[in-house]
Amino acid sequence: MENKKGMSMIVSTLIVILLVLVAVGIIWVVARNLLQAGSDQIALSSKCLDISVRATAVICEEFESGVILTENCTVTLTRTASGEELPGVLLSFTNGSENYLYEYFSTFTALQTKTVPELNTSIVGITEVEITPFFKDESNNTLLCNARSTYTM
Repeated sequence: MENKKGMSMIVSTLIVILLVLVAVGIIWVVARNLLQAGSDQIALSSKCLDISVRATAVICEEFESGVILTENCTVTLTRTASGEELPGVLLSFTNGSENYLYEYFSTFTALQTKTVPELNTSIVGITEVEITPFFKDESNNTLLCNARSTYTM
């Protein structure tokens, strides 16, 4: 029983090793989550690089519904030849002071042309339509591409 000091050094060393292992585990979990989130963003960015959808025609006509005056717009969209299948686009109609957003869910393949039929935009005097392609992730969240195109009327 004279060697009590040696026994407490072993216990202290084991506690320090255990604390270091716990700290390494915590740091690994945080770093892995950061790296995984970054790789998801890189995958989306690479999908968006090859995608281009532009409006080839936008026809808006004033429409009166009771006492409310709005514009119904028909938009013709054309897609370029590259990139993977696109689940839809976000259309943003603006008249300089008001915006109307519409998510158009329709699968676009390469070189495809689609017409979005009469949309009631709830605003008048539309001057511009912005087209933003989007993808859906595994959780069905909408991920907007930076590759936008604008049609000026």
